[in-house]
Amino acid sequence: MWLFVMSMPLIFGVCGLVIDLGQLQARRAQAQRAADAAALAGAMVSGSTSANSQVIATAQHYAALNGFDANAPKRPARVTVVPTFGTQTSTGYNNSVYVKVATDEPVYFAPVAETLLTAAGLQSTAVRFSRAVSASARAEKLVHLPLSLGGPFGISDPSRAPSNLSVFGPDAYYNFGDPYSTRFQQDGTPNPLYQQSNGYYNYNLNVPANYISSQNDKFVHIQIFDPDCYSPGGADKFDEYRSPNPANKYSDQYPSAHANEHTTTVYELWKDGKKISEATYSDDPSTNEQWVEPPGFNVNVETYGTGSYQIKVKSVDGSSENGFLLRAGPTEGLALDETAWNDQFGDKNGAAPENILTPITATGNLQMNFTTSGTVKFRLGYINENQAGHDVQISKFDVDVGSKTITYTTDPAIDGIPPGTLPSPGDGVWSTDTIHFPDTWKGGNLYAEYVAGAGDTSSWSLMGTGDDGEVRLVE
Repeated sequence: MWLFVMSMPLIFGVCGLVIDLGQLQARRAQAQRAADAAALAGAMVSGSTSANSQVIATAQHYAALNGFDANAPKRPARVTVVPTFGTQTSTGYNNSVYVKVATDEPVYFAPVAETLLTAAGLQSTAVRFSRAVSASARAEKLVHLPLSLGGPFGISDPSRAPSNLSVFGPDAYYNFGDPYSTRFQQDGTPNPLYQQSNGYYNYNLNVPANYISSQNDKFVHIQIFDPDCYSPGGADKFDEYRSPNPANKYSDQYPSAHANEHTTTVYELWKDGKKISEATYSDDPSTNEQWVEPPGFNVNVETYGTGSYQIKVKSVDGSSENGFLLRAGPTEGLALDETAWNDQFGDKNGAAPENILTPITATGNLQMNFTTSGTVKFRLGYINENQAGHDVQISKFDVDVGSKTITYTTDPAIDGIPPGTLPSPGDGVWSTDTIHFPDTWKGGNLYAEYVAGAGDTSSWSLMGTGDDGEVRLVE
């Protein structure tokens, strides 16, 4: 009897540690799942037009669905929701939703052990532990903002437009600067970015509603400069010949791997979810370094309508870089040289982006190559008025060849924009810059002045706030 009585504190203490603490650990894991779900749900309904009350109510609803109900009749949870959209915070996060859930959980054996130990005049710290269960999470919602195509629109002269679009073959090195077209990472393992995008780069062509009346023309001609991968490279050349990635560990699954240096590129034209036409180019000297209109890329607006068209670009073979440009315009433009075309239908040598008749913007990511060394200033994209009071993130991949500085400017001007980051080493590395746009922002262009070397290939993206975006947990 005495042995049993004397061992009761130990018995209840062990039960407290095993059963009570196990129960609390399980509830803490559930609290983390509830906080994650609530933060993601709150961020999902957030956007440029949503009210904080809607964000808070949605987050609280999903916390309740996951077992942490602020209105529960017994042991109501404490659910804190803090939307920080448009507000600078000490954590450095903006355009996000922070959620913390907490509740007091019952324990059964630990209090008995504590009472017995205290009655015996012994320390009870061994069975004292927090009975408050809590967890927190933060989610942010970001939308891809459209990117310009860089340099004067429709100009291939490297002295005037030193940057161009590009796509590497699927068997190229990941560290060559193309994170989406390369099938494998540097060590030969599958590239998740390639799997997510299926290797496609997407561009959006906008045909204005008054196109036919303003141009007295019912056709839009979509042209590609240098659609092939033929030039052996060198000064002012759009293409670069590169060897395949020898670390490919899956060549048995891809018989074409290592077979070709020439990159084969497929260009597709879509409207309203339907493919209009498709063209494939490889090492074709007849299309080398000249404007080409692929078959079926002359669109009858009366047939297909105005509005948004999609140009999808994907490499299907090879390991070299195919550099190219895109432009679109009326039949009259086919007879004009580049300077006249740019003045009439383009951006007037970069000075008047609003003059572009049928703008083409990159959707999601912009893959760019620089053909000359030195300082190049290119238009990253138009930042709309919905970004007023919010942060815009600029993500860059593999800015490394001769890179020295990146300077951002806007039109109209914003004071105090910090310089861009250049990670060291930058080979195959992502880096992100953040620019806060003031509440008075009414819309305008964002420019990057980049000091780098010829052959620098990199991928760029713009992320801001909006109603239809990508939601992710950040903590």
